[in-house]
Formats: sequence, structure tokens, C-alpha cells
Amino acid sequence: MNVSRQSDSQVVFIYSADISLSIADSIHTIVTLDNHTYWSLNSSEYFQFEPAQYWDIEQGMIKCPTMNSTCNLTAFDSAGWYEIPLSLNGQKLFPSFTDFLVFDQGSVFFSEGYLFDPNTLQCSGSEEIGKCYKYTVYLKVTVPFKKLKNNM
Repeated sequence: MNVSRQSDSQVVFIYSADISLSIADSIHTIVTLDNHTYWSLNSSEYFQFEPAQYWDIEQGMIKCPTMNSTCNLTAFDSAGWYEIPLSLNGQKLFPSFTDFLVFDQGSVFFSEGYLFDPNTLQCSGSEEIGKCYKYTVYLKVTVPFKKLKNNM
């Protein structure tokens, strides 16, 4: 996620993390955030002030325990979204970076109901946060390859 000032399009903060999914039970998915990386134009003006948080319709907000360790959250199988609490020049803002995805039984679906396909769906988007900032989210999707056993 890149956060930029609208006045001059200068990128002021960059956040990235790996997200992986696994099945928890018949109605929940374990969503794991790992390998957090951050960059700030000025770390006293642009910084993350709390750990990432996830919102779902069953539990409301679930918060990661720390800002930079592996975070495993058990989320209800439905639409939900991660937010990164940021302080941007004194403004507390909460950009979201998965609000168009649905996690279900360890799979990722696009919010309109079909399986998320990075080859045919847009893997980036921008949105304004506050009056002075815009954020852009880029998704890089890696699909694990499972070797099938030969039944012969």
C-alpha cells in the first residue's frame, strides 16, 4: 500500500505484508499477516500507530497483537477488511487494503461472488483518505501449487 499526499502526489508511507489463508473450521478462515515492511518519508510525521486490525460481520474488529510479528486472526467466512492505523501529519486515518475480497474456507473470492483471479481482475485500486491523502493498494497473488499424486 502506498500513501501519497494529494497536493503533490509525493509518496509519504509504504506498507506491505504477506497474507496467507487456511481453513479454521466450517465457517472460519485463518488469515495470517507476515513479513511486514514499512517505509516513511518522515517517520515522525507518517507512521503506523497501532497494529493492523481486521473487521468482519461476526466479531467486529479483531486486532493483531503487535505491529511487526506474525499475526494469525480467525475470521468469519465473509467479506471483511484489513486496516492499517496510520498517523499522517497528525491525522489518524485507517486505510483498508482488502475490502473487495471475501475469504471463505481458505479461498479468496472477489466481493461480487466469483473466485478471485489475478489474471482477469484488477489487482490495484486507489481511494482518498482524509482530505489530504490518497492510498493505492497493489495485490500480488501467489497461488500455491500442489503436486497431484499419480494414482496409477
